[in-house]
Amino acid sequence: MDSGHQNSPSRPGDPQDLSSASADKASHPANLTLREPGQKYYVYPKDYNSKDYYNVIETEAYLKTLLGDEQVTQNKRAGEVRSWTVDLSEDDTANLLSAYHGIQEVSSDPRPHTQFERRTDSILYAAYAKEPGKDTQAIRDFLNSKVPEEERIFINELKNDAGDIVAWGSLKLTEDGLEDVESHEGLEVIEDVVQWSRALPQPDNIAHLTPFHELSDLVRKHTLGLKQAPGEWTVQKGTPKDPDAPAPEDLIVVSQPKEVKDRTQLKDFVYEKKAGEGTFIYIIDQGIAGEAKNKFGNREFPEGRIKYIQTARSKAKGQNEKEDNNEPNPSKGSPGSHGTMIAAKAAGEHYGIAKGATIISVKCMDTFVDQMEGFGDVKADILKAGLNARRGKTVVVFSGSHPNPNPATATVQDTKIRMQWFSDQGIPVVIAAGNEGTNRPEIDMIPMKLDGGILQLINVGAANWEGDKRPASHAGPKVTVYAPGTGVPTMKKDGSEMLETGTSVAAPAVGGLIAKLMARDIPPWGSFVDKQDLVFEIKKKLMSSFSYERKAGSKINIIWNGATLEDHKDAGARLPLGSGTDVKCNGLKEDTKTYITRDTLSDLIRNSYCPKWGGATGEIGMGGYLRDTLETVEIFVNGDISAEGLPPVDDCVKDMHKVLDDCDRDGGTNPMN
Repeated sequence: MDSGHQNSPSRPGDPQDLSSASADKASHPANLTLREPGQKYYVYPKDYNSKDYYNVIETEAYLKTLLGDEQVTQNKRAGEVRSWTVDLSEDDTANLLSAYHGIQEVSSDPRPHTQFERRTDSILYAAYAKEPGKDTQAIRDFLNSKVPEEERIFINELKNDAGDIVAWGSLKLTEDGLEDVESHEGLEVIEDVVQWSRALPQPDNIAHLTPFHELSDLVRKHTLGLKQAPGEWTVQKGTPKDPDAPAPEDLIVVSQPKEVKDRTQLKDFVYEKKAGEGTFIYIIDQGIAGEAKNKFGNREFPEGRIKYIQTARSKAKGQNEKEDNNEPNPSKGSPGSHGTMIAAKAAGEHYGIAKGATIISVKCMDTFVDQMEGFGDVKADILKAGLNARRGKTVVVFSGSHPNPNPATATVQDTKIRMQWFSDQGIPVVIAAGNEGTNRPEIDMIPMKLDGGILQLINVGAANWEGDKRPASHAGPKVTVYAPGTGVPTMKKDGSEMLETGTSVAAPAVGGLIAKLMARDIPPWGSFVDKQDLVFEIKKKLMSSFSYERKAGSKINIIWNGATLEDHKDAGARLPLGSGTDVKCNGLKEDTKTYITRDTLSDLIRNSYCPKWGGATGEIGMGGYLRDTLETVEIFVNGDISAEGLPPVDDCVKDMHKVLDDCDRDGGTNPMN
């Protein structure tokens, strides 16, 4: 297999290469001696309700670490994990499991359903309007009367793109309340086990909806009209000191329309105005110089769009949370400023992709152990903010690794548990694939190697400007996508510009792209994705809709933010001559019925017009040829040549032939084709 070839991501539930080794004796505590699978046991968590669901996730991770992924099977009821079936060969192991803080009981007999149903008087429901937009306030008042007063603020309203309410979610109803709602003439269906985001409503009393159980076809039918298209596009062109300067080169590549094959003909970065707004990008590194001003004298991370977290070890060392402690290392070719560089590329004002996202600096020591502690701090911060409020709005970016992927080590098992939590919660972790690919082509370090099956990670390779994989970049089937990673402009902690190379600068570009897509009203992967499938669905979109080959035959897809040629035109981007935006094909001239053949016009372009006007400035380039014949023609270029100048002769010939070939098609309007 070619090391640069990209495969489809392995689906959650597919086996991964490390899982087969996870049942090895060496990976278990010393006091256990597990033999061949034996008797089935049923393991019940202490709390399976959604309020403490992360405890269930941690308990499942513990079981899989101890017994191996294939020995643990979920038992669900009403969409929630109620127990696990496990294969055990010793009663001692059952006793050990019973002692775990997250396990209530280990039994060789399954409980009847009635024994472990929730002991609550009400559960959550969703109701759908028979006629969206009709009597919505009256229906809302009715629903308010059927739920406890303290629960009313959690009722969510789902609108279509016409602004009509099509559904109400998070309705906490008793049996009597459910009967009344089912009888309401304005409501078409009531569906349980649909839990929507219980984040506090926005000021307009409408909260974003994030269902995390499978929904019925009826829900999908009602919500087909929801807006999934990108928002309004804008353009980054020039600099405060030089309005005609191009945008950072890698950003131009990211928004390069598929119709423009030569990226060097583009000058601007075209992006959605709300790119990243309302999203959070955690950067786990040695800190970010969050208050540094870029080379133009502006804050790269505007006030209010950067926050700080710090590990206990970093605090104990007396490090300043707002500083970048990564120093230059000439022996390794490292210019330093690693965290600042990553953050600027993800969401910086000048260098970044998700310009509206909030960066959260997770400052840690330069050790893998403390980096993993940083993941723990990210988890704690997300839980503090609220899982439902952050799910679908959060990305984690990490550019570190551990060289020993042996699944028997405690480090690997600990890393796997930490990564599994994020994957299970639908929070993408974007990781640099690594830069040792010259000698070891495929990913062989953790956490990157852990990707697969139910543990979904997004590994990012580095590409060069020609559209090939950078030789030092790791590759292989565990690489999700590629981004520019050779001489990429970004910012150092002192504010000066630097050119960074490697997967470390590619990964934050992907993190920024994901945040940009998350900021859409409805992201490309949809709003109705089970949380445990969300990272997988994001990966699929990255590998298909938001990346493409820049070089034919390279077998690598480089990220694309979705900006089309029309989007460039609408945003006012500078486009190359012949890009299709100003081509107007007139056909025969009505008053004289004159025309010109393609070969004649091609000869005039190549040998007369472009040699005279190529590179001209200060005048409009216009030429009149073959006067007083049926092939009389005027060739000219619209535009402010005094500002831009015409392309040099070779480019002029190429661009004018593009215009010519767009017009010269077979058909009745061109009898002399």
